Amino acid sequence: MTVVNLNKPLDEILGIVHEIKAEGYRQGTDFDFAYQPPRWDAWYGDIPTVTAFIFYSEELSLMFALKYGN
Repeated sequence: MTVVNLNKPLDEILGIVHEIKAEGYRQGTDFDFAYQPPRWDAWYGDIPTVTAFIFYSEELSLMFALKYGN
């Protein structure tokens, strides 16, 4: 299992998820993702948007990071 974090707005994240699914990968089997919206914290101040993509194969995570990485 590998995690790739992206700092992109929600509309871009959903577009990426749509592209991955269109390529034949299945959520829950090949990958999962968790979106954390931006927020403010009293200790840290502004915390930016982050989405964690979890991949269940190293090959898929590498290809994803190369294609969509920041």
